[in-house]
Amino acid sequence: MHVAGDPGARVVPPPPEIGPPDEGDTLKSLKNSPLTEQEEAYFAKFNIHKTIRTSQSKRQIDLHIEHFFKAMYSSERHKWQYILENFIMMDLIMKHDVKQAFLQSETWQEKLVPCLARQSEQKASGEMGKRDEQTLFAMTINIFEVLFYFELVEGEKPGGLSKMFKKTLRVLAQQCGWGFEVRMVASVLLISFLKKIGNQTRPFKRTLYDNCWSNLNDVLLVYDEFFFFSPCRRITNGQDVEDRRGWSMRKSEKEGPWESYSFTAYTAPLMNNPGVHLDANGCADIPIAEQVVLLLNRDLRVHSMKNKISGEKQHAKLEKKLIDQFEAHLKFYTQVLMYFKRVNAVAKMASSGKDTAERRKNYQQSAKELEKESRALVKIIEKKNKTINKPKLKEALYTILDQIFALQKQHQAHKLGRIAKNLYYGQQVETVDWKEFGQMTMKLANLATATRNSLRK
Repeated sequence: MHVAGDPGARVVPPPPEIGPPDEGDTLKSLKNSPLTEQEEAYFAKFNIHKTIRTSQSKRQIDLHIEHFFKAMYSSERHKWQYILENFIMMDLIMKHDVKQAFLQSETWQEKLVPCLARQSEQKASGEMGKRDEQTLFAMTINIFEVLFYFELVEGEKPGGLSKMFKKTLRVLAQQCGWGFEVRMVASVLLISFLKKIGNQTRPFKRTLYDNCWSNLNDVLLVYDEFFFFSPCRRITNGQDVEDRRGWSMRKSEKEGPWESYSFTAYTAPLMNNPGVHLDANGCADIPIAEQVVLLLNRDLRVHSMKNKISGEKQHAKLEKKLIDQFEAHLKFYTQVLMYFKRVNAVAKMASSGKDTAERRKNYQQSAKELEKESRALVKIIEKKNKTINKPKLKEALYTILDQIFALQKQHQAHKLGRIAKNLYYGQQVETVDWKEFGQMTMKLANLATATRNSLRK
């Protein structure tokens, strides 16, 4: 949908030639439909299941799907939800061959990712409201879930699912940057996939040599990389720039009866660059780690995998290997979860409460214990992946508290700036504790005095 690396790349699909419906076509009811009669007729032709049954050509099916998304993206954004729901979603959920056709397409992630983006401009008349945006987002996440789960259960190509996950993250970064909000969207994808497995564990109850176990084992390594080797970043003119603007889509000028949208291409996150996702509250990936542990411990019952051994000689080696790998996964992710929670607890201890000698002593003791845990975690990660940049990983984990404190100062500075602006323009000040508000106004007064004195010099 865009040329990677070209920041000026734009999506400008040609306007579809909308004509009268084919003879025999039955249009859907137009009640509550945002589409015109001509648009309904046009999209009714995109019956993917019918195309798959009448064509054996992978290229033809791929072109059909590509034309569908080009037509959808050239229509107004508030129509996307209806188009996806009525012309894609049901076939994709109910029909096996439609899922296969989507996964055969080499660019299906590029086609779906724009539906996850939010509008960057103030919504205009006829555009989507907040609730409609959320519905479109949830529907797109559901499509990713369905395709990921299908590949988990049916995929026979070794490493196919992990490659699919890595490509999805790469497409997110290329189209939207790897800022903090984009990372949160990636987190939703990762968590929703784990919940999908937890709700549909039947394939895992058959035998250990089913493809689903091997595929899940491979994809869990992607979660390792996400936790420790994909820090939020953006590349601009060859320099690292932290991108906190969020993820948005800019609406370009109208071209004919159809609006077009443009996307900016960013450099993908460097997965071999160690770093943890942090914010002013601490480690941001605790919900994902909790979901991984919940899946392995409660839903898949990894601790009782030995009860599923088939006793067949030809599968004994694979079954033993998988049991060892999943027990190691459970141990590792439990330790990661405890580490993240410890980091947040120590960071909170340092920034809240009265500054007493006892609190300082407790903090110093907790910080020392956290340093030991960081060393142990570095050793475990190094054993899992011998190719990591160990010095940078040490730096990322050993200085994790300093990084959080720096983010807290930035957050406080932004908060002070917002309050100062609102006070100056006579606007309503955001709700804060009165004591905190008093401290902030004193800081603002001192800052104003210092600035005035420096200007007089």
